[in-house]
Amino acid sequence: MASQPEPSDRVAEVAAAQKNSNADDQPAVAADADTGVTVLIGEYAPPAPPPEIDLPEIKPEAPLEVDLPEIKPEVPQEVKSPKVKPKRPPAEDLPGRKPKEPRPNNLPADADLETPHFLRRNSRATRQWLPPKQSARDGNNAATKSRPKKSPAQGALSGIKILDLTRLYPGPLATMMMADMGAEVIKIEDMISPDTMRTYPPYHGDMSAGYLAVNRSKRSIALKFNEERGREVFFRLARDADIVIEQFRPGVLDKIGIGYTEAIKTNPRIIYISLTGYGQTGPYAQKAGHDVNYLGYSGVTGTTGTEQSPSVLSGVQIADVAGGAYMAIIAALSAIWARENTGVGQRVDVSMLDGVMPLMTLQLAQYWATNQAVPPWQMPLSGGWASYGIYLCRDGRYVSLGALEAKFWKKFCQLIDKPQWEERYYGDSKAQAALKADLTRMFLERDRDEWLRLVGRADVCLTPVLGIDEIEHDPHLQARNMIVDHDHPIYGRLKTIGMPLKFSHAGKGEVKPAPMLGDDTIAIMQELGYSESEIREMQKKRIIFTTPK
Repeated sequence: MASQPEPSDRVAEVAAAQKNSNADDQPAVAADADTGVTVLIGEYAPPAPPPEIDLPEIKPEAPLEVDLPEIKPEVPQEVKSPKVKPKRPPAEDLPGRKPKEPRPNNLPADADLETPHFLRRNSRATRQWLPPKQSARDGNNAATKSRPKKSPAQGALSGIKILDLTRLYPGPLATMMMADMGAEVIKIEDMISPDTMRTYPPYHGDMSAGYLAVNRSKRSIALKFNEERGREVFFRLARDADIVIEQFRPGVLDKIGIGYTEAIKTNPRIIYISLTGYGQTGPYAQKAGHDVNYLGYSGVTGTTGTEQSPSVLSGVQIADVAGGAYMAIIAALSAIWARENTGVGQRVDVSMLDGVMPLMTLQLAQYWATNQAVPPWQMPLSGGWASYGIYLCRDGRYVSLGALEAKFWKKFCQLIDKPQWEERYYGDSKAQAALKADLTRMFLERDRDEWLRLVGRADVCLTPVLGIDEIEHDPHLQARNMIVDHDHPIYGRLKTIGMPLKFSHAGKGEVKPAPMLGDDTIAIMQELGYSESEIREMQKKRIIFTTPK
């Protein structure tokens, strides 16, 4: 795709076409991949290119020469402003002073922790607590003081501590990616009901391949959440943690006794990311759901299909990843930045259904503009436009053709020796169907790789559809380190997906194998200050669990 957009009069042409279109016409699109502008109107018929107009050459008149007298600017006299001594806040309000009465996190007595930070950021209490030009992170929080500064080379999120209560796919993928960026991630599992992803086939030895794929670089502690001593261990962990990410239905953690309202009593700076299918509120909040359900509600499934199969199941879990994992990371980083400005954490409600709705932004905008619900195979970018689609080749493999703009289509027609097809780019819906049939027959004349060799490096947007067995061998993905491997002490060398973000200065976290259940329980308990006798006692009472070495 070209990096610089070319000037276009397509929007004006579309407006003219819309004026002359009938309400029953099929919708059409004018799109430019370089500018990202797509307009849907009337019958699907991309406009013909505007005629060239010869304009007469216009010579500018010579400028008049005028002799102006030289004007010397007056030199302003220096005016010294009187020195104003800044008003110093009362000594008792300065951070670093021990308050007369102990207050959590040294917040002022009238600080309001229930009101969202953006509503009380300029309140009197906040202004007193944070003097001018002082960041909230430099306050008297015990966790901030005791935590050593980390070098950016250790990872963009080095110094961030995350308690991971998630399970299955979306939450563990999010926390793993943050661990890849240098965060310390402690996976906390209920020893009675641990992450069920551990049991899903296929396996490496006796461990789920899926679990190993989304839990690398984490530490593991196993507790009994419904025991008082187990909750005590959790709150000791939360005392100096930055983020808790949980994936239970609304209200479950509150019933257990480790929800957000309890955690902020120990650490007002704690951030809770609550990741659910439908969110904490609304008619569906307590409904069970999976990726396929969220995609169905959002319209993604309803806009994906062919005439033979109007709605098809996605090959990947779009809602889990795009609506869940990615949104959880965005929520965590946004809340950290908000805390930098206010000094107080907050709870963030992340719904996977909400998270996939932005994927429908363009499709819904087109529908609202035309008030026409078009079948997915007639939508320009999902089957309606012949120059933008998937085609089967002679060897049973596929190519992706994305010659969306006229310049790409013209060059493609020249390469395949079909110059007479250039003007067919501007056909209506019936003409597009006929062109698509011709392209279908043409691509069946050669193998996939023959077509790729024919176009070579030409800028025509023709690429292979890689099979799952071909992905790791792609030279570009290899060059981008998107397929990596690491050693597991039990299961040997494992391949996995690399980190998609590339930082110019920050390094990346140390890649470690996914932990066994309770691998780090004893070490973490010792770090929390528990004695050997206390640890043995809790092991004996089955309040904590550790994997036998």
